[in-house]
Amino acid sequence: MKGIIYKDFLGLLQPKHAMSVLLDIIVTIPIMLFFKNIYGLALTCILLLPMTGTSLLQISMEQDELSNFDKFQLTLPLTKKQIILSKYLAGLLFMGILATVSLLVSVAYFYGVLAVADLQTCLQIWLLGVISGCMFLSLSYVGFLLLGNKKGTIVYFVLAAVTVVFYLFGYFNFDAMAIFNIDHNLLLLIGAGITIAMLLISYSLSVKIYTKKHS
Repeated sequence: MKGIIYKDFLGLLQPKHAMSVLLDIIVTIPIMLFFKNIYGLALTCILLLPMTGTSLLQISMEQDELSNFDKFQLTLPLTKKQIILSKYLAGLLFMGILATVSLLVSVAYFYGVLAVADLQTCLQIWLLGVISGCMFLSLSYVGFLLLGNKKGTIVYFVLAAVTVVFYLFGYFNFDAMAIFNIDHNLLLLIGAGITIAMLLISYSLSVKIYTKKHS
């Protein structure tokens, strides 16, 4: 399993993929400079970095198709469950790395020269980004494994478009959390529980899809 995770991360070192990820991270700087409000923070933490975090599977599947690694990994002393688990662990690890970058952006919005929101609001937006990123991962991974790299990319962009729509609602002063008459922290806790359930269901479905494809 460690070998597959390591191999997937090596794919990020290819120039075009490395430049794409670095560009997504570097873009946070002009966003902070031009959007000096909580919507700039939301753009980075909820939209940009979480969407980047789910790209690892697409990159690894593209490389697997070119090198026929998918056939080779079936000959390894690993079960199909372990192969899929390694994909999810790699995705979550990559998401965690970008969540750390996102946290630094949140700190910049509170402690830095921007100081546009209080610490609680910044952390709530950051946590919402982590939750939305994991939800995005759970849905897109099933799409990629079910439809393959090319068609799965279509699912990825559809989900991205839906995420953008939710962001635009917030940008035009529509408070999505306000429709629930409960504390925002409790709402985030409920969201975290739903996300964990989605990840478990996504993993289970992905194992069944992968097993059926290679049975």
